[in-house]
Amino acid sequence: MAKQELEIIIDENGEIQMDIKGMKGKKCLDFAQMVAKAVGELKDKKVKPEFYQQEVELSKDLRAKNE
Repeated sequence: MAKQELEIIIDENGEIQMDIKGMKGKKCLDFAQMVAKAVGELKDKKVKPEFYQQEVELSKDLRAKNE
């Protein structure tokens, strides 16, 4: 799993900027909305190219052989 980071910047006017790294697609948007509820209203939203990528989940199905 990729490292996930959240950077929040509050400028001198009290405006908040969030930079989310390591999340893709809907997962990133859902996370941003959750954080926005805690820190304040989002005026503008800009997405990075990663937003349009899909998360990939890898799993292995391991079964023991009966011998």
